[in-house]
Amino acid sequence: MEIAEFEEKRADNLIWNAAGDYSLAPDFHAYDDEGRAQLYWNSLIGAACRHYEWDKLRAFYETFRKTRNREWYENLFWIALECSVFELEAADRPVFPWLRREYAGEELVKLSRDEVYEEAALYRTRELLRAHMEHVLAEDAAQTGRARQDAGKAPKEPSSGSIFSRISPRDRELLLQIESIHAQTTDEWIAELSRILTEYFGYGTEADALPEEKHIGGFLSKLPFLSGLGGGKNAQSEQETEPVRALAFGWGEHLYEYTPEDPAAYHKSVNFMGGRRPKGMGLQDYIAHHFGTPLYTAAEVRSMEQEYCTQNHKGCHLYFTRGDYTKEMLRDTFAGTSRNEALRQRRQNAEDYEKHADRYQVQIAQLTDRLRNSILMHLEEERFVSRTGVLAGNRMWRGLLLSDDRVFIRTVPGDTGNLTVDLLLDASTSQESRRKTVSAQGYMIAESLTRCGIPVRVLSFCSMSGYTIMTRYRDYGEIHDNDRIFRYSTAGANRDGLAIRLCRGLLEKNSAEHRLLIAVSDCKPYDMIKIQAGRSMHLLDYDEEAAVSDVAAQVHACRMENIAVMCVFTGEDSELPAARRIYGRSFVRIRDMGQFADAVSALITAQIESM
Repeated sequence: MEIAEFEEKRADNLIWNAAGDYSLAPDFHAYDDEGRAQLYWNSLIGAACRHYEWDKLRAFYETFRKTRNREWYENLFWIALECSVFELEAADRPVFPWLRREYAGEELVKLSRDEVYEEAALYRTRELLRAHMEHVLAEDAAQTGRARQDAGKAPKEPSSGSIFSRISPRDRELLLQIESIHAQTTDEWIAELSRILTEYFGYGTEADALPEEKHIGGFLSKLPFLSGLGGGKNAQSEQETEPVRALAFGWGEHLYEYTPEDPAAYHKSVNFMGGRRPKGMGLQDYIAHHFGTPLYTAAEVRSMEQEYCTQNHKGCHLYFTRGDYTKEMLRDTFAGTSRNEALRQRRQNAEDYEKHADRYQVQIAQLTDRLRNSILMHLEEERFVSRTGVLAGNRMWRGLLLSDDRVFIRTVPGDTGNLTVDLLLDASTSQESRRKTVSAQGYMIAESLTRCGIPVRVLSFCSMSGYTIMTRYRDYGEIHDNDRIFRYSTAGANRDGLAIRLCRGLLEKNSAEHRLLIAVSDCKPYDMIKIQAGRSMHLLDYDEEAAVSDVAAQVHACRMENIAVMCVFTGEDSELPAARRIYGRSFVRIRDMGQFADAVSALITAQIESM
């Protein structure tokens, strides 16, 4: 792929037209993935030259060259500039809001899960841009036609099914701050963005600076490609950067970075797809650094995807983890940051539990007692020959002829080993406000079952960019690992149907006679990967009716395999119809934790009775 001379001139003209100054010598061009000059972004560059002092902006931009977080800073610079310049330009040029909406609509349609970037920083800033464009389309047409007068007011957060809701809480806060920059002067804009970059990444600190030996003549000749917050897999490794490189909105040509040795047509043969890895590679690496090391080998996961990612879940991918990190991963600042965030949430979950420990311990004790009684009453009894018990007439001859005193039948309650329970926690972003409660509920159920001697496995699930991530906190034999449930955290969306399908597959390999699956969910499934509408080629969003129908079908499939399924419902009143559609009468809603033992024991008992 090449940048044609025509596209270079077109980029210049777009910039000149927006700037209203044909004496400018543009030093930056924006292109799409096919090497075409981008209408909106080049116009935005020209508008930036008109409203701000471009020399100061470029000098500020060049400071990123000597930092470990260069890719983050460069991409956030352009997102922030787009927000601020639009507000200044929209009032003067009515066409600008239209250009913005057209670009936002085209960009959101064009982007797909197959666009996976090698660097996590680039992938995540692309997601931030998508979320920002989503905000653009959500604004009222009249509001988008003028600059906001309520400066400093953050955009309203979209629904749980939005792109914005599926990025991490930290990234959401970052985007809202970026969108809230309302600076009239260049110095104010630079100061505000510098403050945000310092707060989130340590911009301008000694820890963010690259060693001086990496610079030649005051300019950086090689930079580490970052794989996340704070640096790449090896913060000391270097990789050459080129004047034309991938950015969140496409490709940027940094004309001022060409050296005298560069041929005039250096960028003519740029490989526009060179910044991407094959499908899944870059994103999988990002997921590993975010959620922890994989639990299964790549071959094992491929086999599971072939078995489970079919029909409504065709095209989806799987990732299994225990939430652990290797020492090598922790050298990566992004993985370290993810682990620190997980530890922070774990600490919050555990502290909240301890705050109400007296109350929770009472509920655990009550639930344990009621479950024991239910098991004694309803699990199948075992009968075996004994020296005591009820006399068996058909065995008396053995006593007379063989001196065998085992002529009695003894009856004992069924072994709890004949019953296993899988606990599945919805870990999507929609559960964030209930995170502490869900972790406490999960812990109390697991602890009660453990005290009853019932094998329990605890997992959580969420989905991100086509991957369903299953985190296993404890397995059946790990009776001392219930505390790991406090590691529960939320992220992304939730493909409930695939998660339940996976649990069914795992339980089918379980030799226990009785199997129970308990989902802790708000019954609000949503995922970005669409599903096919029957035999037609029409695709439906995995949301609302289509998603609820899929989850209900998966629950029914479990029951057809003699797997009892129930739900601890955590959603709002509006989701109650979905809960009834999916689980029938086998769900319970706990409004007061003082009712926890009564509600959960009654539901589990009902499931045991029906086995």
